[in-house]
Amino acid sequence: MITSFFSSRRMSEYNLFICFIIHFLVALDALVIVPFSSVMAMEAKVPASQSGYLTSVYAIAAALTCLLIQGSQDVTRERKRILFYLAGIAMTTLITSTLDNFTLLLLARIGTGFFGGALAVVNLNYLILISDEQKKRKTPQYWSVPFR
Repeated sequence: MITSFFSSRRMSEYNLFICFIIHFLVALDALVIVPFSSVMAMEAKVPASQSGYLTSVYAIAAALTCLLIQGSQDVTRERKRILFYLAGIAMTTLITSTLDNFTLLLLARIGTGFFGGALAVVNLNYLILISDEQKKRKTPQYWSVPFR
């Protein structure tokens, strides 16, 4: 029974599910701050109009990180990187909940954006590495035709 659980097909489905959950959590972290950002800004004794910065710095940091982080072809290395970035995003998210200084909140959201962007890139790279060649989507023929 244990050997059937660790068969390649079963582990592949398990890994795909974990990758989906990780990607969902990265998106959820970015979206949870939106409704609570005005409350966080007012608790930090700044106007609620400043709350958009909490969402913006996350998005900008994640976007810049996505441009800078590169995946590798080593599956084991990618697993370790996923765990590192997952721990980083969890820690910075937890730290964000304890802060009441707006500047520190912005720095924590920048850190969370860094880990979130890196986790998104590494997670998608890992997903591509563990996917079967038959399941990988091929480039459609019409994409190879130049636009007129």
